Amino acid sequence: MYLFYPIFFFIWLYPQACALRHSFITADFDPRLLSLEKSLFALEWYRVIPAVFPMWAMEIVHGIYFSYYITLAVFAIIAWARHHRLVSEYIFVLSFTMILHQWMLILFPASGPVHLRSATMPEGVLFIPAMNWIYSTLDQGGGAFPSLHVAAAFVMTRYSIRFFPKKQLVLILYFILIAFSTIAGSYHYAIDIVAGVITGWISLQIGAYIYSYLTRHEET
Repeated sequence: MYLFYPIFFFIWLYPQACALRHSFITADFDPRLLSLEKSLFALEWYRVIPAVFPMWAMEIVHGIYFSYYITLAVFAIIAWARHHRLVSEYIFVLSFTMILHQWMLILFPASGPVHLRSATMPEGVLFIPAMNWIYSTLDQGGGAFPSLHVAAAFVMTRYSIRFFPKKQLVLILYFILIAFSTIAGSYHYAIDIVAGVITGWISLQIGAYIYSYLTRHEET
């Protein structure tokens, strides 16, 4: 199981990277991101959705958002027995994705709409309080653009489809729900999600190439 340790290590490292996000640039880029957001999208969905969704729907949204932390490893653990090499590649590419995005948030600080949560979110009964606790004690936020949540979920989905090809539609729907939950939960702007898909795809291509190069040279 030690193969899966990097996933949990980089999840733990993320708040440390957020704490360093003003090491090079002292101000957040949120004003510029919001200007771009308003020019591309008709509404500020991170404000609209919490205002119109009932509490039970927001609980589901937060449950989906929370599940990301678990499924990053669980899908690969289930697939390990049949796809040893592919799971190893997934862990490498996911680790590369997380490292790259943690450097991005240090060099391109953006807080996102997390500060709105206290005024827009219901108290909830399970997942909303759980996510409130995570963001108040473990993850202080600050790494909004591009969304690592979405980028890592994109990588996870691409590999999970290769693990379980018959579940492709379910996995794609799950990814869409994760991306939606980041906006509905007021964790990200919509522009963060678009950027996360793009950088997730780029990370996948580069990471997979590096893994192939390294393993090819090890075999020779």
